[in-house]
Amino acid sequence: MGPVQLIKRKIRSGLIRMSELPVLNKDIPSLAELHQAQLQKMQDDLELENPIQSLPKLACHYETIFIRDDGSILPCCNTWPEDRLVIGNIKDDNILAKLRDFDQQCNICGTCQLRKANQEDNINFRHIIVETSKYCNVNCAMCGHFSPYHTRTGQYNKEDLSYYYDRFLDLCPPKILSVLGGETLVQEHGLKWFTGVKKKYNDTYVELVTSGNVKPEVADAIDGCFDSILISFYGFQAETYRKVTNLPIDRVFEFSDILINQAREKVHLKYLTTPINFHESAIFLDWAMKNKPGWVVSHDCNTPYFLTMDLDEPYRICDSYPTHNKIPNNYWKEILHRTVRDIIKTLKENKEILEEGKTRVAYADFLFKWGGLTQELVDSHQLQNVTISKGTGC
Repeated sequence: MGPVQLIKRKIRSGLIRMSELPVLNKDIPSLAELHQAQLQKMQDDLELENPIQSLPKLACHYETIFIRDDGSILPCCNTWPEDRLVIGNIKDDNILAKLRDFDQQCNICGTCQLRKANQEDNINFRHIIVETSKYCNVNCAMCGHFSPYHTRTGQYNKEDLSYYYDRFLDLCPPKILSVLGGETLVQEHGLKWFTGVKKKYNDTYVELVTSGNVKPEVADAIDGCFDSILISFYGFQAETYRKVTNLPIDRVFEFSDILINQAREKVHLKYLTTPINFHESAIFLDWAMKNKPGWVVSHDCNTPYFLTMDLDEPYRICDSYPTHNKIPNNYWKEILHRTVRDIIKTLKENKEILEEGKTRVAYADFLFKWGGLTQELVDSHQLQNVTISKGTGC
């Protein structure tokens, strides 16, 4: 029995009164307080790396926007939960004027400060991201868009916005259009609209983001409808994948195989690391590289902040030791180092595939930097077409 459970039992039995625990109540933070402290630390770290004063001021909402499932428009994918940053709606007849007049402060991305557009700025969208609906057939435990909740409660947009999507894209055709959900491939309106997008906007690079956990025949239905498709894996071994998504992984392999056979260079295989699956990264990498897709990528879902320890802190104090010895806090770092070692080994074993240049590999360093994965390490092994980037990748 842990100390917290023991104290609770004594309180229930009357052996301890809450009034006798002023120090305990003060010193033990609630989960909400711990969460707030984590968020504050993330913000502090961000400000140390990118002081706000030094960030360039850009009218970035003239280059990138995120369209929520209800049609709301926000400056980018980093801002989608922020209601204060809603510019307008694709249904608005005066949406271009709203883009011009939008004046809110934002530096969530940590790379620039949002500013109001001026007369010298022109709308020239490099990237538009469309969230067709939050409806999803996958129940991911760490879903950042809270799709499982919206699906379970029925609180997702059921309106067909195809007309408004097309009207907005006619006004402002982007260089890149990313389509995601929820899961677009199981949405009646979303799938129908997506399959016609490439024909209407042939000069736009169309990307679909999907879990790939759909019926195999869907792969044939979307053949020729995209320039790239990013298939996300949330684990590689069957039991791990099921724990994260509540679904079997078999259909993802089948769906991926069909698309790889249809258009290998257009398929991008992504591994999204979580606390319970990152150790499987190397075996996913080996399978993915041998399939020779256009890209193999690894992103992270803020795993360090899911863990119950601070990866910055090399030691923890064990109160059970009377001398309060410092005990190495190295469990997660050891697993990370072993995983990075296996990743490098796998890359070296598939060196010929990398040198062919048709398959490229990209890792976000947010998690694996704790295991020593850097661009310098990759370059020291003379591994071509492998990029290590900053951040989570998401």
